[in-house]
Amino acid sequence: MCCRRCWPLLAEFAGKVNLIYIDPPFDTGADFSFTATRQEPKLELETKHAYDAPGEYTVVVKVIDILGNDTTKTVKVKVR
Repeated sequence: MCCRRCWPLLAEFAGKVNLIYIDPPFDTGADFSFTATRQEPKLELETKHAYDAPGEYTVVVKVIDILGNDTTKTVKVKVR
């Protein structure tokens, strides 16, 4: 729950803000760590695609973690 000083902000930003993150003071000695878990633990590790002809192709691989962070890498694949 929010403190009384935040109440005026609730009406102004209601429905406009999904998340507010406050950087905690790490010099307090407190443990601010947390564990995030996936709602759907199944992870597809394979995909299929049919190429028209053998050769070398450039593929883009994008990975998104459970927090929504993503990274993209371009790799070359050889199709026989």
